[in-house]
Parts: sequence; structure tokens; C-alpha cells
Amino acid sequence: MIKKLKEIFPEITAQITIKELIKAGLLVKPEVFIRDVGIKEKIYNLYQKNQEYDLNKVAAIINTTVINSEVISYWKKYAQNRQTVIFAPILNMLTILQKHFKSRN
Repeated sequence: MIKKLKEIFPEITAQITIKELIKAGLLVKPEVFIRDVGIKEKIYNLYQKNQEYDLNKVAAIINTTVINSEVISYWKKYAQNRQTVIFAPILNMLTILQKHFKSRN
């Protein structure tokens, strides 16, 4: 059954932290899996002031068939039967990852 936001949250504009969402039982504590695919140095070299990166340059480094395949393999190994959030630096990369996931069932 689909619930309306007002049924879950008394005020839609209220600010709530991830910790509060977990404590309320609306989220589970996240598990993070990090796989070293040999790009740390390349990413580090993109570092700019204020700890910001050019996300298009990051995507150019990580949006490869090899790395995308590794993401899917790790997901299948550790999280296939779980709801999953995957972050990507640019929207286009998510579209590509989605196609990879669909092609590999």
C-alpha cells in the first residue's frame, strides 16, 4: 500500500538527519563497500580547493566498462537482495550503469 508523505512525516518541510531517520526506523544503517580499482591517484590529482572536484573529469575516469562491471559484480556479491543506492558523479553515468545492470539481469 502506498502511503502519502503526510502519513509518514507530520511536516514535509521538517529537517531530519540520516541518524534520526535510522532511529525512527525509516532507514537502515548504511553499509558501504569500497573496491579499489586502481584509480585513487588519478582522482587525487583532480583535487581542487575546498575539497571539490570537477565531476565531469571524475566521471571520465570512473565511467568505464571495466569499472561499471566491477560495480555490478560487487553489488551481486554483497547486496543483490537488498535495496541499494549507488552514487555517481553525473546523471549520464547513472543512465549508463542502469543499462549495464539491465543487461546483466
